Amino acid sequence: MMKKWMITGLAMLLCLAAALSGCKKGSNAFGAANNGILLYQDLAVEDVMIDDFDPAKYDLGEYRGLLEQELAAYNAANEFKPGSAELRSETGPVYSAPLTLTKLEQSGKKIKQQILYANTKDFLKYNEDLLPDRKGSRLSAGTLANVETVVLTAALVNPKGEKLDVEKLCVSKDAASYRYLLCDFAAVLYGEGEIIGYANGAYDKSTGSVTAAGGTLTIVIFK
Repeated sequence: MMKKWMITGLAMLLCLAAALSGCKKGSNAFGAANNGILLYQDLAVEDVMIDDFDPAKYDLGEYRGLLEQELAAYNAANEFKPGSAELRSETGPVYSAPLTLTKLEQSGKKIKQQILYANTKDFLKYNEDLLPDRKGSRLSAGTLANVETVVLTAALVNPKGEKLDVEKLCVSKDAASYRYLLCDFAAVLYGEGEIIGYANGAYDKSTGSVTAAGGTLTIVIFK
């Protein structure tokens, strides 16, 4: 039976995400106190949560096994068929791929967990199922070749604080290579490539990230 601390810890761990830009999936080497969401070039997202962990009381191997069981059960409940391209469910949302634990490691009294989702819809569905108070949260991503209206109307600036002409980028030949991430809850936002524009967030040049405070829609554009 899963210990009460593990159930609580799992719920906390699945809230946020993080990573460094330009790294392959599951191999992030970001700072030890970093939580956030990483957007990959294929619009997959990976989340990371760093939490307290007492190795004198808890066993990392046992925790890993329980977490992997949780993910396997969730994938099975959503009718993921190994080798197929989709998850199909008659009553629930459609998943595009199984949820995957890409890394779980301990450093002293800290534990770092990373879960990979094929897209933002998968991320929201899993977190909403586990955390009912997350229902209604917004996390979406795409390219400027097929951009959401809210991105066009936002007052975006580049890392220097200068106005960014998003409409010009949307009609450029490279529009499909620009990716955007929208988030209305508190998280640190990263992406493969460099940040070229953002709105309603705090840009950090040293980490190449934008912090979303929550309560408003934060927009980040990567190239």
